[in-house]
Amino acid sequence: MATHSVRMKRGTITCALAAALLMMLTFPGFSAHGGGGNPGPAGAPPPAGLPVSPAGTIDLDGAWMMKDYSFGYGKALYEPSNWPKEYIPANVPCTVRKALLDAGEIPDPYYGYDNEKSLWVEAKQWWFFRTFTVDSTLRGKHVDLEFEGASFQGDVYLNQAHVGELKGMLNPRAFDVSTVLNYSGVNFIAVRLEATPDARMNVMARGLTWDSPRDQLYSIAQCMYGWDWGPHGVPIGIWKPVRLRVSGPIRVRHPFVRSHLTSSGGAVCSVEVELENMTDRALDGALSCAIREEASGTPAGDVQRSFNLPGREIRRVSFDVAVPHPKLWWPNGMGSQPLYALSAAVSAGGEVSETATTTFGIRELKLVENENVAAFVKSMKTEKGNPYQLGKVAASYPWTFQVNGKKMYAKGGNWIPVDQLLRLDRDRYDRLLTLARDAHFNLLRVWGGGLYETDDFYDLCDRYGILAWQEFLSNRSFSRIDRENFLEGASAAVYRLRNHPSLTFWCGGNEFDPDDTGSKGVIDALGETLAKLDPSREFHRASPYMGDDHSWGVWHSGEPYTKYRVVRPFRSEAGVNTFPVPEDYDRFTPKEDQWPLDTTFIEYHGEYNTGFKHVQKLMHYADEFGTSTSAGDVIQKSELYQALANSFNLEYCRAHKFQNSGLLIWQYNDIWPCVSWSMVDWYGTPKPSYYFMKRAASPLHIAADYERYLWKAGEKFRADIYAMNDEEVPLAAATYTAKLFDIESNVISTASGSVNVGENASLKVGRIEYAIPKRMAGKSFFISVELYGKDGKEIADALYPIAVSGTGDLNDYRGVFADMNPMPAAALKETWGPHIVLGDSVKKLTVGVTNTSGKIAYFVRISLPHESPRYRASYSDNYFSLLPGETKSIDMRLERLAGGPAEGGVTLDVTGWNVPSNSVTITQ
Repeated sequence: MATHSVRMKRGTITCALAAALLMMLTFPGFSAHGGGGNPGPAGAPPPAGLPVSPAGTIDLDGAWMMKDYSFGYGKALYEPSNWPKEYIPANVPCTVRKALLDAGEIPDPYYGYDNEKSLWVEAKQWWFFRTFTVDSTLRGKHVDLEFEGASFQGDVYLNQAHVGELKGMLNPRAFDVSTVLNYSGVNFIAVRLEATPDARMNVMARGLTWDSPRDQLYSIAQCMYGWDWGPHGVPIGIWKPVRLRVSGPIRVRHPFVRSHLTSSGGAVCSVEVELENMTDRALDGALSCAIREEASGTPAGDVQRSFNLPGREIRRVSFDVAVPHPKLWWPNGMGSQPLYALSAAVSAGGEVSETATTTFGIRELKLVENENVAAFVKSMKTEKGNPYQLGKVAASYPWTFQVNGKKMYAKGGNWIPVDQLLRLDRDRYDRLLTLARDAHFNLLRVWGGGLYETDDFYDLCDRYGILAWQEFLSNRSFSRIDRENFLEGASAAVYRLRNHPSLTFWCGGNEFDPDDTGSKGVIDALGETLAKLDPSREFHRASPYMGDDHSWGVWHSGEPYTKYRVVRPFRSEAGVNTFPVPEDYDRFTPKEDQWPLDTTFIEYHGEYNTGFKHVQKLMHYADEFGTSTSAGDVIQKSELYQALANSFNLEYCRAHKFQNSGLLIWQYNDIWPCVSWSMVDWYGTPKPSYYFMKRAASPLHIAADYERYLWKAGEKFRADIYAMNDEEVPLAAATYTAKLFDIESNVISTASGSVNVGENASLKVGRIEYAIPKRMAGKSFFISVELYGKDGKEIADALYPIAVSGTGDLNDYRGVFADMNPMPAAALKETWGPHIVLGDSVKKLTVGVTNTSGKIAYFVRISLPHESPRYRASYSDNYFSLLPGETKSIDMRLERLAGGPAEGGVTLDVTGWNVPSNSVTITQ
């Protein structure tokens, strides 16, 4: 691997001087320049002691040195005299690849096939180095060196002493360094890391690296080996924060709050903390706990306890705090999300020894039985045995979420890691979760082949009302896993996440049999661990399992999306694969691979499988709209099919609530730029499916349910009309209108009626029919449904294309919507509302779009043609359709990105399926 060693930029400093100057890397005014070399001016003064935070920690993130070495390298690299003269700066937390990319030492792994050019890093050992000093007043304290997350395994040295081993990407570790620290001078940390032993166990084809199935062996995010939406890229690095934890003789650990609602309208908070005596002698102490409303600081309860704790003992202390008038936490769409804060302080000898804080929400969440579940269980006995559909157990968990006594219909998606290089900044999470909140989503499944998600993810879910179910590691079988390491990482995740009100339940993992010979013992042990650490939450052994459906006939088997018309207690996976928007596809796809579609490239940035079937699957659905002549053409058609399929799936499931209690589309987000099932791509740009789903998930909605979207001339077409109400008040005195339009936008059938739907319910409110004449063979028509309130204002609408076979073969879907290609052109007029300035970098404006023609304007999109370099935009709606004469008002939020221009106009494009492109510049 010598040809792949990192090119270091040369300096002239000696080893001793390099070690001395490295101290400056952690302080303002000193930084590494370029890709390495001289970290700062020679002779600069040594740093002052790093400050202790109010939480009793010392942050060791920031500037480290990083260098690769061959295995078997002879020098003792933990000795400062052997530290490298030349290095790559590593801004911890980070992975090796991120640091190399930041330093310009590797090309962007996300472009083209350039991921191949950094796979060599997994065949090296990597060392991380830094120095720091601490204040001498910490002498006599108890100090741990804590790593929240490192990948995958290695050793930690402090001042040349080996203080511990790291093993497991998802396993935080802490090492007592109280007697190793230098309290009167410089401290030297060296960390050695390497990849998992099976990191290079992959298949080669067409000169490229591909995923190969492997048993679950190690405590690592399995998707990092490669999945059908992500490349091989096993991480090495200190990917989560590093700190020193400082305390007195008694520590307070794992604060835990569970809330219970009382019949009188109050709540009881059951608080539990662990106290640990770090000394060999018995100590008297006092514990003081306070609960406050987080936003206002208003007290909600206080408790004090005195104790005597024997040496080295850990004692659990529990007590209840009554909150007579609690502010309840609700999921998105059901209410607000107030949070409470618990602070716990333990004292010994009259001095505070340590404090701990956590936030929580007062809410009561249960899973209750679905309606008519007995019929499902009976039918399942003929279908069990397919682990990718229903699991092997003919039974059903309760799948209806009940929060604070009210049922919730679950709407959302499957969440995967947000970045292959583990760039897990809060802004990235906030963008994705804000979009989820705005789409009326209330549940995300944190898929088991990824991460035990970060504190930022769960904190934002708490604040946006998005529930999450968290899965543990999954893949094929647990028969060979390092059981102790796995359970250690799982326990740490439970301690870290269990106070979040957004956390719903735990799940053993994805698409494996939890009762097989190899897995059962591990899953049973996991269940026992959860019963001890988080007894109030349910544990689901796997997904799919006991009523949880992974529906993959659509896409993998090429079935039409109307095959989703099967009622299951819960559907946690189903989806259709497509491209990101054209401008984002262009950002990671070389020109020569864009058109004609390149089977190798699409596979590499797609299903990542040596079967090379991805293009075939994409074209199977895109070709229903006729032959494509360009990349933009096939992207638009493919995106439309995904949007229609996902929204129809959600509408059908909602129409049968609470027999079905939720749908989670596979998948919500992306791990890298790719062709995938996501609704929001890696760049944070929603696909059309996102907006179709947003409309389908709105609290009040109207939808058409049809047996199939391909019919024969001579048949009578039928579609049932459903009104859906997720609100806690009835929908009364409303009306609906349904119309069928031919491809020329002529009305060929109508239906209308009254709508009265009870609270939190769905109801069939009517039907529209049409005897399909012979002249319609080979043509298309549209179903339009609209819901109006008692004031006559439109509440919701939907539009669906239906095809009539030209051959009479209802199994042949090729080109069935081909007459939509030359669909008659519509004309739009745009008007602009006032600009609202929210700050130096944020503006809001309103766009009015009117269809001034007599033709349906289909699949209309508003966009910024070069969005990401300048602005990030959010739209209240997009990819919408307008009937003749109809107007829609779109709210836009424009956020100027760092480095974007402060002045100048903003150019917007308005395009559509049958709408000529129009660009408009808005002055600021």
